[in-house]
Amino acid sequence: MAPIFVNDSGENSIVVVPGANMHITVDDINEKENIIKDSKVIMCSNEIEQTATLQALKLAKKHKVRSLFNFAPMQKYLANELLQASDVLIVNESEAEALTESPVGSHDEVKQAISKLLTMGCNTAIITLGADGAMFASRSNSEVVHVPGQKVEPVDTTGAGDAFCGSLGFFLSSMPSLSLQECIRRANVVASFSVQRVGTQTSYLTHQELPQELFS
Repeated sequence: MAPIFVNDSGENSIVVVPGANMHITVDDINEKENIIKDSKVIMCSNEIEQTATLQALKLAKKHKVRSLFNFAPMQKYLANELLQASDVLIVNESEAEALTESPVGSHDEVKQAISKLLTMGCNTAIITLGADGAMFASRSNSEVVHVPGQKVEPVDTTGAGDAFCGSLGFFLSSMPSLSLQECIRRANVVASFSVQRVGTQTSYLTHQELPQELFS
């Protein structure tokens, strides 16, 4: 359960009550190894017990399945192991600050934070910046790239991060010929639509409602 509070400018605060999520075990993950093996991309987060998350990421690596790890909600336990096990780390500004123990108030500071995340063992690090889009770099190409966001009037930002992460996973798995930069650009577009509606899942547009150029 996660009660959500939204202020007058559309920004949100979320109180997470994990409940049964924290009872998922490594054995539970191992029982589903074939599902991971048959996947193109897996998406993990900190919403289940972290040893279970780490095992899922290890199984993805074992079977050469691309893994995305959204470090939310923020927890520092097993942080380095999780960063090293995932292919793509996705964090927002507050999560990046907590992980790197450094500010991310400007593009220069974001670049420094990404560099630190790569030093900590990330293969690819993406820091989402709300309306300003996202910035990313990888160990194979450490030049930090800024992918601008869309200019919209936000109504409710709740779920925008999930819209970004989910659509990024979709584009990476369904359109493997696209560059990571282009996948991030398209994910920014999807997320920008979600902030213009109230709610979380209710704010997500369907495939048919989204601009069809995103899928070509």
